[in-house]
Amino acid sequence: MITDEDKARQLHLLFKNEIPAMLSYMQEEYQNLSENEKDYRSVWNSMINFDSWLLFARDTNEIIVQERDCLLNDPFYFSERLLFNHTAFFVKDCFVDYANSRTQNVMFKNTVNHFFKKFI
Repeated sequence: MITDEDKARQLHLLFKNEIPAMLSYMQEEYQNLSENEKDYRSVWNSMINFDSWLLFARDTNEIIVQERDCLLNDPFYFSERLLFNHTAFFVKDCFVDYANSRTQNVMFKNTVNHFFKKFI
């Protein structure tokens, strides 16, 4: 069975040029959640509470800030670091959102949508 880590590693190997912008998108999403926390809280309706989601986003952002070069250059590191723990929920949602709203690469978009589904 192929794991989410395997899928992320394949994305990195096949579409390395998308990784910098996708990491930046994750950071933008964290910033948006942080800056608009009150608004999100007032409408939040998910099986994961907002505090947990914000924690997932914050921890993802910290990984990116501290380890960006490794994430960009090593597909194994990228997949294991971002998808082996609680940050995976946020990361997978960002993969799908980025693929469907930011990239012009149809192959990348199709691959992401085949590999991952949104959680929130």
